[in-house]
Parts: sequence; C-alpha cells; structure tokens
Amino acid sequence: MKSVPMYAVAVVLWLLGHLTMVPVRAQINECSWPNSDCNEPWVAASNDVWVELSDNPPCSVMVRIHWRYRCNEYELMDVNQPVIFTSPTGCATQQQVHAAWFDGRIAESVKQQLDDLALGRWL
Repeated sequence: MKSVPMYAVAVVLWLLGHLTMVPVRAQINECSWPNSDCNEPWVAASNDVWVELSDNPPCSVMVRIHWRYRCNEYELMDVNQPVIFTSPTGCATQQQVHAAWFDGRIAESVKQQLDDLALGRWL
C-alpha cells in the first residue's frame, strides 16, 4: 500500500476547511423600501375576500389575496381565483367576471380590501 505524503493531506484539509465555510453576513433586507428603517422579517398572509363587481344589482366575487407585511408596511404578492364564487349565487357569469378582471374593477376592489386587511393588522 502506498503512503500519502503529509503535504497532500494538509492541502486536502485546507481545501475542505475553506471551501465549506459559509460567510456570516448581516441579514440583507430582501426588499428595501425607500426611507424605511424596518428590520423585521416579512410575514406572509393570504385571505379570501369578497370584491364587488356591481352595486346595482349587488354582486360580489371571491378572490384570494396573497400578501405580506412587517412594521407598518405591506405588499401585495398575488391575487388568484381558483373557482368562481359569487354572492348572491349566480349573479355574474364567468364572462362577466373575466371582463371585470380585464377592465380593472376587480383590481380596484382588491386594493381596497388589502388596505382594509392591513389596517386591521395594526388596529
């Protein structure tokens, strides 16, 4: 059996030591807000909310809002609608709901609902 020179063992140990080290750094704020001094981590949330399609006759549709918050900051991450639920049931067709997505009515209602959700977190 052939012996391994001591310098080869030292090089391997040195490489293992230096290549497996993980640098320790301060946590970097993943999404820096201008003039924000908040260092708290983001907290994710999702809520099912009713957004208004029309008020005459009254008709709402349920959407799921995915958002996150920290300190007094909040961000909308995603909005989806896996299944179309309306209130009252059957007050809008699938085409009417899709039209509301494209003409911005749902987006405006989602913004208002998110504001209300965020405000509810801090009150």
